[in-house]
Amino acid sequence: GPKDDAVVPSLESPDAARMLAVLGPDERLVMILCYAHGFSHGEAADVLGLPLGTVKSHAQRAKAKIRARFGLDEPQGRCAGRGR
Repeated sequence: GPKDDAVVPSLESPDAARMLAVLGPDERLVMILCYAHGFSHGEAADVLGLPLGTVKSHAQRAKAKIRARFGLDEPQGRCAGRGR
């Protein structure tokens, strides 16, 4: 099967629940799609019906909130490091 390179805890885990709890609804959706399900920003934009720039903004804000709240690096998924 496809390689799953997301290093996010399973969405049922307490760690993931705590991380998602600090996010707004749109940020939470983007994080779930990109990091739990391995969507690219573009794929997430299509699914959510949002402009690509909006999805990227949500992802950046979400990662900043997680870093600020938990003092750790953002989870690594397909979205990570995809500048364009």
